[in-house]
Amino acid sequence: MSASSAPPHRPVEANPRADEPGRDAVGDRAPIASAGFAQMDAGQRLSYLRGLLAEAGAVNTPAVEDWRRRNAPGAPSAEPTPISILPAPAAPAKTKPKSAAPRRIVKTLLGLALVVAVGYAPVQRMAQTTSVEAIVNARVITLRAPIDGEVQAGPIVRGSGAALAAGDVLFRVVDPRADRNRVDDLSRQLGQARDERPRLAARLESARTLLADLSEQTRAFGAARIHQLEARRDALTADAAVAHARALDATATLERANRLLADGAGTPVQANLAKRDADIAAQNEISAQGLIVVNDVELASARRGVFVSDSYNDRPTSAQRADDLGQQIGDFEQALNESDRRVARLSQDLDDEQARYAQLASAAIVAPAKGSVWEVLTAPGEQVRRGQELVRVLDCGGALVTATVSESVYNRLHMGSPARFQPRDGSEDLAGTVIGLTGSSTTPANFAILPAALARGAYHVTVSVPGLANAQTCDVGRTGQVIFDAAHADLIDALRPGLW
Repeated sequence: MSASSAPPHRPVEANPRADEPGRDAVGDRAPIASAGFAQMDAGQRLSYLRGLLAEAGAVNTPAVEDWRRRNAPGAPSAEPTPISILPAPAAPAKTKPKSAAPRRIVKTLLGLALVVAVGYAPVQRMAQTTSVEAIVNARVITLRAPIDGEVQAGPIVRGSGAALAAGDVLFRVVDPRADRNRVDDLSRQLGQARDERPRLAARLESARTLLADLSEQTRAFGAARIHQLEARRDALTADAAVAHARALDATATLERANRLLADGAGTPVQANLAKRDADIAAQNEISAQGLIVVNDVELASARRGVFVSDSYNDRPTSAQRADDLGQQIGDFEQALNESDRRVARLSQDLDDEQARYAQLASAAIVAPAKGSVWEVLTAPGEQVRRGQELVRVLDCGGALVTATVSESVYNRLHMGSPARFQPRDGSEDLAGTVIGLTGSSTTPANFAILPAALARGAYHVTVSVPGLANAQTCDVGRTGQVIFDAAHADLIDALRPGLW
């Protein structure tokens, strides 16, 4: 066929396989989905699509602009408008052939538009970063025997899978051979101290009673002594008056005897006797006045509580006995206070020792948190040793999701990245947060389902999902998929400049 006679043009229909990933919608071009393209990963496919978009970026045709306007972010969704390519009119046989470059450019741009329109959804799904496999997991709490003893069943027998609330008693471990010698010793000491206190209190009360009696005797003695001294003073005052009168009479007799002797009517003997009687009377008067002074001194001392009549003792015997009782009462009070303190100290020691004995003699195995029984490792009647594992409990209050991811996804994640857990049963997605990234290092061994049981892969991610922890049931083992929103947003942002 000659170059002047072009074959008739037929209408170009939309490629029925244009929606397949990797096919070129441009006329007779070779398809994109070759064997090499099928083996590309997500990053390489995006790079390939970006290259195609970059080649057509310099051409600004109405069809591309119209497609961008309809598919721009925020534009109302609508059914895609089919693009029809009208057949070109046949050129006259004898006319000069026109250049085919504009027609090829139009076909290329329309093909690129179809590729972008049909391939955006697969690219978006490919840009959405997900895990290879994910499963609901929970930490396993191992409860061990705190003491040696025999296992006894709790109030309610619970087997594997039974639901638990925090504080539920699973088993009790009882040790009938626990040492209680210290408890018995303290009990005896406390009993003796309590028995001694009434005796001390009785002696104290008796001493106080006797002291009150002696004090009353001393008071009565003092009052009587003062009254006696006052009466004696009156008597001594009267005796002094008599002595004074006798002294005056003796002085008058002496004067008369001296006059008679001077007149010669008396004798010297009579004068001497009169002088003697006068001197004696004067001395008796002085003695009577001295007794009054001594009595006044004793009276003043007695009024102050000091008695000097015995010459060697300033207080009566009753007062001295009262002083001794006062000292004894002080000793009894101190001994009673010490007994009270000893009783209080022994009571506290006994309480502490009884609490320690109770911990050694019996111990309850209780659920530390809301969860379920994962594995029972003992049975009632078994003798166990301290530290022996008895039961394993799932901590359903801390349920989380463990997932396996590829290396590229792992390198884009970080602690705190947002994520969503999508269960495979079709229920609604649950929001979560990345709390653990485990590469080639050893993964935690206290999970109910170890990450090694998932699909092969050295990169594991732990996601905290509050919705699972607040659920009424413990869904450990439930499978699904984790979608990492942060990585998805990074890929879309990287792809957006080439698309729009």
